Amino acid sequence: MASQPSTRQKPKEPTEEGKVKRWTHAVVTILNGFKADPYEVWELSPIRLLEGCETDVRAAIYWLHDPDDLININFDYRPKPDGKGVDIVGPGITLSASEWCEYLTEYPMPFREAGCWWRHNPVRSRQGSGKDGSFTDADIVRFRYHLFEIDKLPLELQLSFFCKCRLPIVMLSDSGGKSYHALVKSYARTLEEFQAEAEYLLDEVFARFGVDPKNKNPSRYSRLPGVPRKIGARKVITGSTRQGDPRETNAAQRILYLNPNPPKQKAIL
Repeated sequence: MASQPSTRQKPKEPTEEGKVKRWTHAVVTILNGFKADPYEVWELSPIRLLEGCETDVRAAIYWLHDPDDLININFDYRPKPDGKGVDIVGPGITLSASEWCEYLTEYPMPFREAGCWWRHNPVRSRQGSGKDGSFTDADIVRFRYHLFEIDKLPLELQLSFFCKCRLPIVMLSDSGGKSYHALVKSYARTLEEFQAEAEYLLDEVFARFGVDPKNKNPSRYSRLPGVPRKIGARKVITGSTRQGDPRETNAAQRILYLNPNPPKQKAIL
């Protein structure tokens, strides 16, 4: 007798809300009541950070790169057609790390209302091979860092999770918006090794915690610490007015933790 075709239905894809609930549960379970305080993390930074964020740009470039590394920074953008966020445009500006540090001793980092971005992995030349001189993965010369981000979860869970991860995190920074960014040291020597490393970390090990799987390419931009932003910034309370109402300001892109030589398998807290 011929077997009957199965009437079993394939499981439905989880909704975005369902995914967030699952990621939240996984993170809360791992944390087991642990909560990281931003000020405590800032105090624990092996590289001493100043109260204001203005010097964070120079600190990130100086401590995370060699003097001859070419660093691409961009503050040009256009609003997205749907009005939600911006698209980075143009090739940006590329200088060596030493040139950027020299510039920053005299002038502040340029930025616009949406802030500023950098490619945290050094590029091969001052002009990229992409459209209008932009940079692609083929233009990356040293594969130093992976970007970890979980912008679907509350900020306090993000920070606590990153502080408990047994990862070689070189920098934790506040995007000024809805996420913290963690730069994780890479041990790759080639593009293929970097991609394999990224796939293992983001698609296998950390996928269940909601770490963004789109951050696999080495030429990806991340938020440059040390500048303010207005577009997409969250509000923070800095005091109160004479009338007793909360005084709010926009959060800035800033470093919370900087460790250029992190241990391979040790958590920050």
